[in-house]
Amino acid sequence: MKENARRFRERVGIDVDTALLIEALMHSSFVNEQSSVGIRELESNERLEFLGDAVLDLYLAETLYTAYKLNEGDMSKTRALLANEDFLAEIARSLGIGDFIMLGKGEAASGGRNRDSILADAFEAIIAALYLDKGFSVVREFLDRLYSPHVSEVISSGIQRDFKTLLQEKSQVGGGPRPQYELIDTSGPPQRRRFRVRVVIGDRELGQGEGYSKKAAEQDAARQALEALSNSQEE
Repeated sequence: MKENARRFRERVGIDVDTALLIEALMHSSFVNEQSSVGIRELESNERLEFLGDAVLDLYLAETLYTAYKLNEGDMSKTRALLANEDFLAEIARSLGIGDFIMLGKGEAASGGRNRDSILADAFEAIIAALYLDKGFSVVREFLDRLYSPHVSEVISSGIQRDFKTLLQEKSQVGGGPRPQYELIDTSGPPQRRRFRVRVVIGDRELGQGEGYSKKAAEQDAARQALEALSNSQEE
């Protein structure tokens, strides 16, 4: 366990207490499995995840309040986008967290290392471990490194308008098919991974988008598709 924590610290580039980090990477399925064979002193990351969720909310609220001139509604919408499970899972993947989570054998065999809920919870647990060990200022530095491009992109691209919902509503007028989003490729280093996605309606590709998360790329692709549909109607 200590070796696993050491390798994670090296991968991510953070200095955090070993015992707290081990707990943050310990899924309940692993604890239950160990308990069944008589090892009962282990604790899962669930309590840390609870604390990390609150710390992340504080970080995002502070960042949006101090760095951006948004009204309360837009701050709430943006924070929700940046703290949802899908988004957190993508950040966790960029850090390689799935390689280090301790899972029960059954959970691991069923694809748990790539499951959004497990990755998102582990990421929040790691935030809590860093907060308890080093304090909020260090957490802020860590999250600034991960979130700065995402926050700017969400705000500058107007994702609050939710282009995916607009496209779905438009495509299904008269009973048409739902838009389908497909990942084309990824590029860049792990901590600045960029995703490229295309959107298809029926058998027709209507747009491609890019972003620092699949969610952002899908929104960009939906925006491109809406522009394409608008242009075709004007012709």
